[in-house]
Amino acid sequence: MKVKINWRTAIAFIAAIAIPATNVWMHYDTKNSVEKKTVESFAEAIDSVDKDMPYDQVPEMISDNMQILKDNIDAMQDENELLKGSLSTAQQESDDLQSENEQLKGSLTAAQQQIDDLQRENDQLKSSLLSIQEQSASDEANMEIIASDNRTSNTTPKALMSEVSPYETQGYTVITKGEYLSMGGIKYYGGFQLGTWDTSYAIFNLGAKYSQITGIVGHIDGSGNEDKTVTIFVDGTMKQTIDIAYQDLPQPFTINITGAKQLKIERDYGGTQTGFADIKIQ
Repeated sequence: MKVKINWRTAIAFIAAIAIPATNVWMHYDTKNSVEKKTVESFAEAIDSVDKDMPYDQVPEMISDNMQILKDNIDAMQDENELLKGSLSTAQQESDDLQSENEQLKGSLTAAQQQIDDLQRENDQLKSSLLSIQEQSASDEANMEIIASDNRTSNTTPKALMSEVSPYETQGYTVITKGEYLSMGGIKYYGGFQLGTWDTSYAIFNLGAKYSQITGIVGHIDGSGNEDKTVTIFVDGTMKQTIDIAYQDLPQPFTINITGAKQLKIERDYGGTQTGFADIKIQ
């Protein structure tokens, strides 16, 4: 059976079929283009998105990146809190250090003030010491002058009776002005005599100021006919003995008393008298 087709009808039919097909193809092409451009845009913004990646994988990749980003943000927030705590601690430590620094400055100021006070006191002590040293030097000079005067004075013989008097005596008689001792027929003005029926003596305090005593000792004329012995003690130690016969002439004597504090002149017991004349001390 042979079918007759009208060409107008055929054209209309083909057009009816072609137009929807064209629309479908154009829609599909547009969608692919948009998806591709979207993927390319994300690829430029997100390193993990590849421009050739299928479109349907992009949301998942973006979601993963968002989760990673969120995790990073949370971690950064935690770190930020830690940094805030550290900053607060650092600030507190800074405040404490500042306070300690202020205290140290105060202590340093007080220490400096003490140093200044000690320095002033030290200067005053130095000044006082210098004054004392100057005074001491002056005193030493004066003492040396006095000592020199004393040495000069002590080197000049002086009459014992005018310089030192005995502080303890027995059988002792001083010969006063105008009186005299007669020994060996010679008159000696001044001096003293020892003699009783007991031991007689005279004790002098020399004060360690003298070096020598000289004089004349002898039997007093007409006082008896006994021989006697005079003993000299210096600081308690027997220094010298002098034998005196009643017929002998008076004799000179010298006693070393350098540094001596005490001098004792002693005569043994008996009735005759022993005289000491022209006694000099230096």
